[in-house]
Amino acid sequence: MTRRTGHMLFWLLLAGGLAADLVSKSLVFSFLLRTQGGKFEVWPGVFRLSLAFNTGGPFSVFMGHNWLLVGVTVVALLVILYLYVGSVTQGRLLAVIALALIAAGALGNLVDRVLYQEVRDFLDFHIINYPVFNVADVFITVGAVLLAVELLRRPGAHVKKAAGAS
Repeated sequence: MTRRTGHMLFWLLLAGGLAADLVSKSLVFSFLLRTQGGKFEVWPGVFRLSLAFNTGGPFSVFMGHNWLLVGVTVVALLVILYLYVGSVTQGRLLAVIALALIAAGALGNLVDRVLYQEVRDFLDFHIINYPVFNVADVFITVGAVLLAVELLRRPGAHVKKAAGAS
């Protein structure tokens, strides 16, 4: 992967992911606000679209501390940008993709926190009684898994760097 390709890929994935999150929230919430009870059964007994608002972080931790979560997200985005530059320089394609997805999800939820003081969620797998989530959360999760795969794929490189630092 060339640096130029890495940069284009990162910014296209980030912009596309952010757009997918914000557009999905807008469309689904517009639809659900017109339904009875703010719910729509997609697959009865398994999956539904549900209006949900979260003023906390994942699994509602730090509930009501929106501005703290805004600050943590901004710091996380700065770290992601730093890691992205290093990943592009080293030609680590999977890391670039993972970081772009995480950044897209973080930005999508950050936009909600700033504009609405809460995150809009709507994907509800009630068959497993899982918390309602959104497209941004999917991007963050997939990106984190890909980043873990990238780190596990290159264990020798990390060991060599650490050993050479002594």
